[in-house]
Amino acid sequence: VPDKLYADGLGVIDSLLATALEDTEDSWQEALKPYDDDCESESTWGEFAYHLLTGPCKRLADNRVAAIRDGRNVARYLESLANGSETPESVKPKITDELSAAKEAGINLNVLANIWLFDVGVIDNGTTLRDPKFLNR
Repeated sequence: VPDKLYADGLGVIDSLLATALEDTEDSWQEALKPYDDDCESESTWGEFAYHLLTGPCKRLADNRVAAIRDGRNVARYLESLANGSETPESVKPKITDELSAAKEAGINLNVLANIWLFDVGVIDNGTTLRDPKFLNR
């Protein structure tokens, strides 16, 4: 898997966790849960993210929470690269370091595939295939 794809996936995870950390000073896990007044799509995505990051990817999530608290947010790095406030030469080593740490903490193709397949609507709530023929194309 190319590092760019890992960086994109890590950007999604960091963005979710950074938002959860902004919403609470106590438990980021509780802040990750969807709100009762969320629309169906937000609620479904929130449930998926909560179960992924507090279940099989708990070690990865803990690693990323510590990194975000230390100011090493991949989503922010990608944003600064996109808006031109930093150059690729200055951001690449930072992202590479975070990717190495995330790989050691458990990010892998399976985690990325879960995020991508949920995002395109193939996986519902992280477990059920809604259209198995999609994968045969």
